[in-house]
Formats: sequence, C-alpha cells, structure tokens
Amino acid sequence: MAVSRATNPQLYTPIYDKFLVEGYKAVPQVFPQIFTVLSDDSKEYKTDMLGGLGTWVSVDELGETPSEDLNQLWPKTFTHIKFGKSVIVSYEGVDDDEYAILSKANVVKAEGRGAARKADQDAADIINNSFTSTQTPDSQWLCDTDHPYSPTDATTLSNKITTALTPAALDEMEIKIANNGKDSTGEVVDIEPTTLLVPAALYGTAMEICDKRAWNLRGTADRVLNRFAGVYNVLMWRRLTTSTTAWWLVVPKQDYGLKFVWRERPHYDAWVNHTIDAYDFKGRMRYSLGADDWRCIWGSTGTV
Repeated sequence: MAVSRATNPQLYTPIYDKFLVEGYKAVPQVFPQIFTVLSDDSKEYKTDMLGGLGTWVSVDELGETPSEDLNQLWPKTFTHIKFGKSVIVSYEGVDDDEYAILSKANVVKAEGRGAARKADQDAADIINNSFTSTQTPDSQWLCDTDHPYSPTDATTLSNKITTALTPAALDEMEIKIANNGKDSTGEVVDIEPTTLLVPAALYGTAMEICDKRAWNLRGTADRVLNRFAGVYNVLMWRRLTTSTTAWWLVVPKQDYGLKFVWRERPHYDAWVNHTIDAYDFKGRMRYSLGADDWRCIWGSTGTV
C-alpha cells in the first residue's frame, strides 16, 4: 500500500515540525552565546582572510601615495555533516500505549531534544579540544603558543598560558592579549574579550573573582580593590568536560572566529512501513562548525 497525503494525512502536517522545534528549544544551549551562528545553502562554507595593512604614512604635497600588497592568509572550509535519529514504533506499540508515551508528539519532541544536545556538545568539543586537536587555518591548535603571522612570515604569536584561574592569572592573560593581539603584519588589533568561559568545576572561583559585588580581590586581605568586579561575563558550560582546570577568555560572535554554520536546521519526517506494521519517525539536520581565527579565544590549561 502506498503512502499518500490522502491515505496518511497525519504524517503530512507541520504540527510535528513544531513539536520537534519545541523539543529542540527546550534544551538550554550555550554555544549561541559565543559562536557566530550562520546559515548557508552551499555544499560547504568557505572563508578567506586577507593580511592586515600597515599604518598610514605621511605623503608630501603632490607626492605619490605608496601602495601596499594585500597578502592572502589561510583559507578555511567548513564541510557540512548530516546528523539524524530514527525511531520505529510498531502499530501494536501505539495501539497498546495506555499512557500515550509513544505518541507522535512525544517521540518527535524527544528527537528535538537529542538534536539540541548534539549541536551543543559538538560546539563544546571545539573548546574541549582547543589545546590538543581543534585546528585553525594556520594548522596550529586553537589555543597554542606558535601561531605564525602569515604563510610568508614565520614570526609567531601565542594565545595560551598554563596558569590556574586566579586574579593574577587574569592579569597574566590580559598581558598576553596586549602583547599578542596583533594582525599578520604585527599591528595591534582591537581585541576585547568580554566572556570568561569555565567548566562547572571553576564556576565558583570565576564568580568570586568577577562578580560585580566582589569588591575585594579574591585571596587577599580586605580593602584590596577587585578590579575584575563586573568586567567579564562569567559563562559556565556543563559540556566542558575534558578538564576541570582549563579556562578561556572569549571574544564572542566575531566576524572571524568561532562559527556554527547551519546547512539544514533540525526538521522532521515520518512514514508508515506497512511491511512490518510500524511507524518510522525521523529527525534530520546538517551543519558544520569550527574556528577560522584564533584571536577570538585565549585559553589556559590551568595546570603547568
């Protein structure tokens, strides 16, 4: 027997897409707070960066304004991957489901929750692996000590330290940013991290340092002014699980930096399999993610 809108109208209603979206939105996600979230209709999303130009120079009256070549830096390709989950429910399972646990609405909402958790965990793993396996276009780890200026200039910059989270460590990181926040020509660029990103194990420490009510500096005698009070937004991500000591300062939602690219947002499909007397509920999505510029994040392993 063929499936058609006439014989199986319950499978062709947008209400189940609505249920899937409701399930997706029911899961709190952290990544949209620091990743730039984009949509793309091509098979892969590509970014290209150009090297910075030097500072302007004085020009004499009637003098020729000097030109400067634009150097192309490393390209980045975001390749979309398909994700999905299918649930097969027998006719008998639906018929005898006294408490409606297997109703289409419940199944589809559960699939939506699973999609949300997958997307958030994949984004978290970009950070989890920032010291060990997440690469940027320059072929270095996302947080590393030797990011080259450009393909033609091997001078290196660092966005990594190894100090445990303390006020002194934040001082150290801010100095690191001041000394290493440069473009491909060595010119200082405007980098202002606003988010202190931590795993659950460091949330208390981060709040004691950065809470706007923490007037006294943590770990010191009274009346030592806490200059970090209210400076950084403390963001705890429970999916940061590879280290209990690592922490990061993040410049969220940069034009170049952490990116999450939707090719197809989570959506629902279903059909009836009359051969085995079952309903098949399927969710599907496609996306890619990564980082195309390391300057968006400055990390510490928290341990020497």
